[in-house]
Amino acid sequence: LGAGFANQTTVKAESSTVKAESSTVKAESSTISKERELINTLVDENNKLMEERARHVDLIDNIREKDPEYRALRG
Repeated sequence: LGAGFANQTTVKAESSTVKAESSTVKAESSTISKERELINTLVDENNKLMEERARHVDLIDNIREKDPEYRALRG
C-alpha cells in the first residue's frame, strides 16, 4: 500500500500542476488575443489618418498652386 499510495500522490500533484499551467496558457492566450485586436484597431485608425492627411496635403497644394506668390517662388 505504501508504494502505490506514494505514486498516486505524485500523479495527482502533477495533474494539478498541468491544470494550473493550462489555465495560465489560456489567460495568456486571451491577453494576446485582446492585444492583437487592439493592434489591429490602431493600425486601421492609423491608415485612416494617413489617408486623411494625404487629402489635406492635396488640398493645401491645390490652394498654393492658385497663389501667385507661391507660383513665382516655384519658378
